[in-house]
Amino acid sequence: MILQRYILRELLITFIAALVSLTAVIFVGMALVQLQALQYFPASAIKEIAPYFLPLTLSFALPVGVLIACALVFGRLAADNEIDAIRVAGVPLRRVLAPPLLVGILASAATLYMNEEWIPRSHLKRRQITQRGIQQALYGLSRDAYSVPIGNEVVLAWRSRRGEVFADFQVKRLDPKTGRVRTESRAAEGRLYRDPNGRDLWIDLVDGTLVEYPDPTRRDTINPGTFHEYREVIDISALMGGYNPRERDMTSQELERGIAAGGAKGYTVDRLKAELFWRRALGLAPLIFALFGTPLGILVRRGSRIAGMGWSVLPVFVVYYPLMTAAQALAARQKLDPSVALWAPDVVMLLGALVLLRIVLRK
Repeated sequence: MILQRYILRELLITFIAALVSLTAVIFVGMALVQLQALQYFPASAIKEIAPYFLPLTLSFALPVGVLIACALVFGRLAADNEIDAIRVAGVPLRRVLAPPLLVGILASAATLYMNEEWIPRSHLKRRQITQRGIQQALYGLSRDAYSVPIGNEVVLAWRSRRGEVFADFQVKRLDPKTGRVRTESRAAEGRLYRDPNGRDLWIDLVDGTLVEYPDPTRRDTINPGTFHEYREVIDISALMGGYNPRERDMTSQELERGIAAGGAKGYTVDRLKAELFWRRALGLAPLIFALFGTPLGILVRRGSRIAGMGWSVLPVFVVYYPLMTAAQALAARQKLDPSVALWAPDVVMLLGALVLLRIVLRK
């Protein structure tokens, strides 16, 4: 028991340090990407949305943190000949596996809860805040002359704003490759609305002209037209930061009900199954990583800590996560059975862990 408590304490200290470091790095990277996509949002919306990146960050940091902790702690024990001392003392090496198993089980339980409940709700909350931020960004813009790009294909411009009415409103649609104007709508007035699904922006224009440029390189080849009322529909997913498909807004219970009903929210049963099994397969990752990292740390005992950490995370980022991403895509497209495809990466890593454990225990 004393030996197990000692190893458990070392594991927890290393795990917490790794978890904090990984969470900070992933959170900052994710925040920078999203801030670039949400650069036109008011500061209040950005501040409100930032905490909801934490659950997704932790879902990646927890499994890798367990792997690093197990590899570093057992690598140090092996390098200091403590593993050899345990063997000489007649203590079965199986006993030292209890602390990493406990850490792996607890981390897996936390990851499963986050994947099943916390992360879907945070996805939904982020989407709701983003949709409010879009409207705030559009209606909170300056009353003076202004223009705002939406992605690299649309530019909105106006001269002034009075309440919800924009004066001298322009909508320019650009060629994404050349940046040249393909169509241009000019109207005396414009009003902005979000459609019910939140992914499109509706612009109702009054009294204006619509000009098409069949050949964007030649301004003299135009197809002009006039209108009294005209609606422009613009995809605002660029402003939404490329958010995940909406099945990720659903809790696992909602996914199960959708599967039982033969589909939900426009998604097929296979796509819902792919999301459900993906969450549960990732939830077991910390436990499998603990089983993998423990013998791996012992086997790479002669290297430095950095080398040991590198050897431990290499299979995860080269094998596990690429396999998981490919399996989810193939299952969602009905190329493979989700119940088989999404569990395959876990099985591969578990088989690797069992091989390494057999090598260590038979020494």
